[in-house]
Amino acid sequence: MEPILILAACTVGLIMTAMHIQHRRRVKARRAAMFDQCKQLFSDVSVSQDDVNFPVLTGCYRGLPVKLEPVADHVGYRKLPSLWLLVTVRGEIPYEGVFDFLVRPQNIEFFSPSDRLEFQLEQPAHWPQYAVLKTNDVEKMPPVAMLEKHIDLFQDDKAKELLVTPGGVRIVYQANQANQNSYRTLRSLAFDDLVLKPERVTDLLDRALLIYQDLTEKAEHEITEHHFDQTLLKTAC
Repeated sequence: MEPILILAACTVGLIMTAMHIQHRRRVKARRAAMFDQCKQLFSDVSVSQDDVNFPVLTGCYRGLPVKLEPVADHVGYRKLPSLWLLVTVRGEIPYEGVFDFLVRPQNIEFFSPSDRLEFQLEQPAHWPQYAVLKTNDVEKMPPVAMLEKHIDLFQDDKAKELLVTPGGVRIVYQANQANQNSYRTLRSLAFDDLVLKPERVTDLLDRALLIYQDLTEKAEHEITEHHFDQTLLKTAC
Protein backbone atom coordinates (compact mmCIF):
# COMPACT_ATOMS: atom_id res chain seq x y z
CA MET A 1 0.00 0.00 0.00
CA GLU A 2 1.23 3.46 -0.89
CA PRO A 3 2.49 5.49 2.10
CA ILE A 4 0.03 8.25 1.29
CA LEU A 5 -2.86 5.79 1.50
CA ILE A 6 -1.60 4.47 4.82
CA LEU A 7 -1.33 8.03 6.13
CA ALA A 8 -4.83 8.83 4.90
CA ALA A 9 -6.27 5.70 6.55
CA CYS A 10 -4.54 6.53 9.84
CA THR A 11 -5.80 10.10 9.71
CA VAL A 12 -9.37 8.97 9.09
CA GLY A 13 -9.06 6.49 11.95
CA LEU A 14 -7.82 9.18 14.32
CA ILE A 15 -10.61 11.54 13.30
CA MET A 16 -13.25 8.86 13.78
CA THR A 17 -11.81 7.96 17.19
CA ALA A 18 -11.80 11.60 18.27
CA MET A 19 -15.40 12.05 17.09
CA HIS A 20 -16.45 8.93 18.99
CA ILE A 21 -14.77 10.15 22.19
CA GLN A 22 -16.41 13.57 21.87
CA HIS A 23 -19.80 11.95 21.27
CA ARG A 24 -19.47 9.78 24.37
CA ARG A 25 -18.50 12.82 26.44
CA ARG A 26 -21.57 14.70 25.24
CA VAL A 27 -23.84 11.74 25.97
CA LYS A 28 -22.35 11.31 29.43
CA ALA A 29 -22.74 15.01 30.23
CA ARG A 30 -26.36 15.12 29.06
CA ARG A 31 -27.25 12.10 31.13
CA ALA A 32 -25.28 13.31 34.14
CA ALA A 33 -27.46 16.45 34.24
CA MET A 34 -30.66 14.45 34.60
CA PHE A 35 -31.09 15.20 38.32
CA ASP A 36 -29.72 18.74 38.32
CA GLN A 37 -33.08 20.41 38.99
CA CYS A 38 -34.24 18.05 41.74
CA LYS A 39 -31.14 17.39 43.86
CA GLN A 40 -32.22 20.14 46.25
CA LEU A 41 -35.20 17.97 47.26
CA PHE A 42 -32.90 15.61 49.16
CA SER A 43 -30.49 15.56 52.04
CA ASP A 44 -27.37 13.40 52.00
CA VAL A 45 -27.76 13.26 48.24
CA SER A 46 -25.35 11.34 46.04
CA VAL A 47 -25.39 10.92 42.26
CA SER A 48 -23.28 8.17 40.72
CA GLN A 49 -22.70 7.42 37.05
CA ASP A 50 -20.91 4.48 35.47
CA ASP A 51 -19.26 5.69 32.28
CA VAL A 52 -22.00 6.86 29.86
CA ASN A 53 -24.80 5.01 31.63
CA PHE A 54 -27.66 6.90 33.21
CA PRO A 55 -26.90 8.27 36.68
CA VAL A 56 -28.45 6.93 39.88
CA LEU A 57 -29.48 9.23 42.71
CA THR A 58 -29.62 8.17 46.35
CA GLY A 59 -30.46 10.35 49.31
CA CYS A 60 -32.94 11.09 52.06
CA TYR A 61 -36.43 12.47 51.45
CA ARG A 62 -38.59 13.44 54.40
CA GLY A 63 -36.54 11.21 56.69
CA LEU A 64 -36.42 8.05 54.59
CA PRO A 65 -33.74 6.73 52.23
CA VAL A 66 -34.75 6.88 48.58
CA LYS A 67 -33.35 5.91 45.23
CA LEU A 68 -34.05 7.25 41.73
CA GLU A 69 -32.84 4.95 39.01
CA PRO A 70 -33.44 5.53 35.27
CA VAL A 71 -33.59 2.37 33.16
CA ALA A 72 -33.52 2.45 29.37
CA ASP A 73 -35.81 -0.14 27.79
CA HIS A 74 -35.28 -0.95 24.11
CA VAL A 75 -36.26 -4.61 24.27
CA GLY A 76 -39.67 -4.24 22.64
CA TYR A 77 -39.99 -4.96 18.91
CA ARG A 78 -41.42 -2.14 16.78
CA LYS A 79 -41.75 -0.01 19.86
CA LEU A 80 -40.03 3.23 20.69
CA PRO A 81 -37.64 2.71 23.63
CA SER A 82 -38.76 4.08 26.97
CA LEU A 83 -36.78 5.53 29.81
CA TRP A 84 -38.33 4.22 33.00
CA LEU A 85 -37.72 5.95 36.30
CA LEU A 86 -37.67 3.57 39.26
CA VAL A 87 -38.65 5.62 42.31
CA THR A 88 -37.95 3.66 45.49
CA VAL A 89 -38.66 4.59 49.11
CA ARG A 90 -36.79 2.27 51.44
CA GLY A 91 -38.17 1.31 54.82
CA GLU A 92 -39.35 -1.74 56.70
CA ILE A 93 -42.91 -2.74 55.85
CA PRO A 94 -44.69 -5.22 58.15
CA TYR A 95 -45.78 -7.63 55.39
CA GLU A 96 -43.57 -10.49 54.32
CA GLY A 97 -45.24 -10.96 50.94
CA VAL A 98 -44.82 -8.92 47.77
CA PHE A 99 -47.52 -6.86 46.07
CA ASP A 100 -46.86 -6.15 42.40
CA PHE A 101 -49.31 -4.37 40.10
CA LEU A 102 -48.04 -4.02 36.53
CA VAL A 103 -50.10 -2.35 33.81
CA ARG A 104 -49.89 -2.95 30.07
CA PRO A 105 -47.60 -5.99 30.49
CA GLN A 106 -45.58 -7.02 27.45
CA ASN A 107 -43.74 -9.92 29.12
CA ILE A 108 -40.47 -8.09 28.48
CA GLU A 109 -40.38 -5.93 31.63
CA PHE A 110 -36.87 -6.91 32.72
CA PHE A 111 -36.94 -4.22 35.43
CA SER A 112 -39.93 -5.85 37.12
CA PRO A 113 -40.10 -8.97 39.33
CA SER A 114 -43.59 -9.72 37.98
CA ASP A 115 -42.70 -12.77 35.88
CA ARG A 116 -40.86 -14.31 38.85
CA LEU A 117 -43.84 -14.07 41.22
CA GLU A 118 -45.77 -17.30 41.53
CA PHE A 119 -49.35 -16.22 42.16
CA GLN A 120 -51.51 -14.07 39.91
CA LEU A 121 -54.62 -12.59 41.49
CA GLU A 122 -57.77 -11.13 40.00
CA GLN A 123 -57.73 -7.40 40.53
CA PRO A 124 -60.91 -5.51 41.49
CA ALA A 125 -63.19 -4.76 38.56
CA HIS A 126 -62.67 -1.00 38.78
CA TRP A 127 -58.88 -1.25 38.66
CA PRO A 128 -57.09 -1.04 35.30
CA GLN A 129 -57.85 -4.36 33.63
CA TYR A 130 -55.04 -4.60 31.12
CA ALA A 131 -52.75 -5.36 34.04
CA VAL A 132 -51.46 -8.15 36.27
CA LEU A 133 -51.60 -8.32 40.05
CA LYS A 134 -49.08 -10.81 41.43
CA THR A 135 -47.47 -11.92 44.66
CA ASN A 136 -45.14 -14.53 46.04
CA ASP A 137 -47.37 -15.21 49.06
CA VAL A 138 -51.12 -14.61 49.01
CA GLU A 139 -51.47 -14.92 52.78
CA LYS A 140 -48.64 -12.53 53.67
CA MET A 141 -48.93 -9.86 50.98
CA PRO A 142 -50.18 -6.33 51.87
CA PRO A 143 -54.00 -6.27 51.84
CA VAL A 144 -55.45 -5.13 48.54
CA ALA A 145 -57.96 -2.97 50.43
CA MET A 146 -55.13 -0.95 51.98
CA LEU A 147 -53.74 -0.11 48.55
CA GLU A 148 -57.13 0.63 46.99
CA LYS A 149 -56.91 4.40 47.19
CA HIS A 150 -53.43 4.47 45.68
CA ILE A 151 -54.42 2.83 42.40
CA ASP A 152 -55.47 6.23 41.05
CA LEU A 153 -51.75 6.52 40.31
CA PHE A 154 -52.53 4.68 37.08
CA GLN A 155 -54.88 7.36 35.83
CA ASP A 156 -51.63 8.75 34.48
CA ASP A 157 -50.85 6.50 31.53
CA LYS A 158 -47.11 6.96 32.13
CA ALA A 159 -47.36 5.06 35.41
CA LYS A 160 -46.24 1.49 34.82
CA GLU A 161 -45.89 -0.41 38.10
CA LEU A 162 -46.50 -0.31 41.84
CA LEU A 163 -44.30 -2.69 43.80
CA VAL A 164 -44.40 -3.21 47.56
CA THR A 165 -41.87 -5.48 49.26
CA PRO A 166 -40.84 -5.93 52.90
CA GLY A 167 -38.04 -3.46 52.17
CA GLY A 168 -40.00 -0.58 50.69
CA VAL A 169 -42.21 0.85 47.96
CA ARG A 170 -41.35 1.36 44.31
CA ILE A 171 -43.19 3.22 41.58
CA VAL A 172 -42.10 2.76 37.96
CA TYR A 173 -42.89 5.72 35.72
CA GLN A 174 -42.14 6.52 32.08
CA ALA A 175 -39.85 9.54 32.34
CA ASN A 176 -39.09 9.78 28.64
CA GLN A 177 -39.37 8.14 25.25
CA ALA A 178 -36.68 7.89 22.60
CA ASN A 179 -36.46 10.42 19.81
CA GLN A 180 -38.44 8.83 17.01
CA ASN A 181 -36.33 10.10 14.09
CA SER A 182 -33.03 9.06 15.65
CA TYR A 183 -34.32 5.64 16.56
CA ARG A 184 -36.12 4.88 13.28
CA THR A 185 -33.20 5.89 11.08
CA LEU A 186 -30.08 5.20 13.15
CA ARG A 187 -31.38 2.95 15.95
CA SER A 188 -29.91 5.59 18.26
CA LEU A 189 -31.08 5.52 21.87
CA ALA A 190 -31.43 9.30 22.11
CA PHE A 191 -33.80 10.95 24.59
CA ASP A 192 -34.77 14.61 24.43
CA ASP A 193 -35.26 16.83 27.49
CA LEU A 194 -33.64 14.44 29.94
CA VAL A 195 -33.59 16.81 32.91
CA LEU A 196 -36.27 15.73 35.40
CA LYS A 197 -38.71 18.33 36.67
CA PRO A 198 -38.75 18.57 40.49
CA GLU A 199 -42.55 18.73 40.50
CA ARG A 200 -42.81 15.29 38.87
CA VAL A 201 -40.19 13.77 41.16
CA THR A 202 -41.89 15.24 44.23
CA ASP A 203 -45.27 13.87 43.19
CA LEU A 204 -43.92 10.35 42.70
CA LEU A 205 -41.97 10.37 45.97
CA ASP A 206 -44.94 11.73 47.91
CA ARG A 207 -47.16 8.99 46.50
CA ALA A 208 -44.66 6.32 47.48
CA LEU A 209 -44.38 7.84 50.96
CA LEU A 210 -48.15 7.81 51.44
CA ILE A 211 -48.22 4.13 50.55
CA TYR A 212 -45.38 3.47 52.97
CA GLN A 213 -47.17 5.34 55.74
CA ASP A 214 -50.48 3.56 55.16
CA LEU A 215 -48.82 0.16 55.28
CA THR A 216 -46.63 0.81 58.30
CA GLU A 217 -49.42 2.55 60.25
CA LYS A 218 -46.94 5.04 61.66
CA ALA A 219 -49.16 8.09 61.23
CA GLU A 220 -51.40 9.09 64.14
CA HIS A 221 -53.78 10.99 61.93
CA GLU A 222 -55.00 10.56 58.38
CA ILE A 223 -52.54 12.19 56.00
CA THR A 224 -53.77 13.83 52.82
CA GLU A 225 -52.08 13.08 49.53
CA HIS A 226 -49.52 15.87 49.56
CA HIS A 227 -49.23 16.76 53.24
CA PHE A 228 -46.74 15.11 55.55
CA ASP A 229 -45.73 15.60 59.18
CA GLN A 230 -42.06 14.68 59.11
CA THR A 231 -42.07 13.96 62.84
CA LEU A 232 -44.38 11.02 62.21
CA LEU A 233 -42.03 9.36 59.76
CA LYS A 234 -39.57 6.70 60.71
CA THR A 235 -36.20 8.45 60.60
CA ALA A 236 -33.75 6.27 58.74
CA CYS A 237 -31.18 8.81 57.60
